[in-house]
Amino acid sequence: MNKDGLKYNLALRDFGMYESVRAVNAIFEIISETLSKGEKVKINGFGTFRVIKREARNLVNPRTREPVPVESFRYVSFRAGIPLKKRVRQYQNTDART
Repeated sequence: MNKDGLKYNLALRDFGMYESVRAVNAIFEIISETLSKGEKVKINGFGTFRVIKREARNLVNPRTREPVPVESFRYVSFRAGIPLKKRVRQYQNTDART
């Protein structure tokens, strides 16, 4: 499912399409703003988004054996909450793709 799918499914649950679009866009905007400040976003029953900083380091090119410097960078990590993990495990045997 993608962002448009979320909007559509929210609209099917007694919300209008206009309200659904505004709600989904607002939620993603708030999450993005919070993460860009380096703060974590914890949604009880769902999971936690957090920003992790990877320090600068030197790697080795396997062909030439020359060192390759890699700058430090930040990335977003998500850790699923226990209720979400339980719900996913509940359906693992019924999913035809696994």
